[in-house]
Amino acid sequence: MKIKKKADSFDFGVTLIENIFIEEFMPYCELNALKVYLMGLKLLQNKNEISVHALEKKLHIDIDDIRKAYAYWQNLSVVKLIEHSVYDFDVEYVSLRDIYLNSNYKIKTAKTSYERSYKYKALFHAINMSIAVPLTEMECQGIAKFLDDKNIPSEIVVRAFTTTKKRKNRLYGAIDLLTHWIENGIKTMEDLDLFTENFNKRQMEYKRILKALGFPYSHPNSGDKECIDRWLDEYHLELSDILMKISSVTKTKRNPNMNYLDKVMLSLVDNDKKQIKSSYDDMTEKELEELFGGKDD
Repeated sequence: MKIKKKADSFDFGVTLIENIFIEEFMPYCELNALKVYLMGLKLLQNKNEISVHALEKKLHIDIDDIRKAYAYWQNLSVVKLIEHSVYDFDVEYVSLRDIYLNSNYKIKTAKTSYERSYKYKALFHAINMSIAVPLTEMECQGIAKFLDDKNIPSEIVVRAFTTTKKRKNRLYGAIDLLTHWIENGIKTMEDLDLFTENFNKRQMEYKRILKALGFPYSHPNSGDKECIDRWLDEYHLELSDILMKISSVTKTKRNPNMNYLDKVMLSLVDNDKKQIKSSYDDMTEKELEELFGGKDD
């Protein structure tokens, strides 16, 4: 069986594709990524510069999917993606021959998507079992590239995808979540469970304090969180004491701001210190010795 090419009777133009792309990258990429890469290449060979909207019009693919396709190729060093915002980005095609030559005749992306898929096969299966819609090839390659230089237990990765499975861009959501957990020292599921428990407790505390201030349906902004965290962690105030003080303040002052409340909470701490000092001042020397264990023999 042979494959032949008939001589052209009319030239409609030719798109030049490097053999390295066909051999190393094309067999493993998903359809959308291939369509975006090839159409972009075809349009670029007619002009030096094109717009992403030209691709959108030609392929009938929305801009978000085009960005995802180019993000996939960027992960493989085939293009450079320069993102200015979610809907504003530039793309630069890279010469695969330059990649080959600059890496001493060894392609930088020698670990193909097939090899990555094999390495993380069990992980991808576990993730797919925990989410409704299976991972796409692009998502598999994205999480594999993120994990390549990290030692993150599989169950933590699965938890990240389970948490973000309803988001529009679950891959980037999961990577952001994993990055956040790593930055907070999460190394085991026990660490993660404790971290999540503390996080949920703090969210409840935010909600109860905002409700006491008359904002039961509001989400705390960064300033709210900073103040409330200070009351609980730095001032070591109990939630019940904070709520009681807010109730007292709002009876005489309408809609107090967080800076005012911060001064009020600090005064509680100062009063406690004064009361403790006063109680020590009223004690006799003998009582103080009994309280602190007395003098050394």
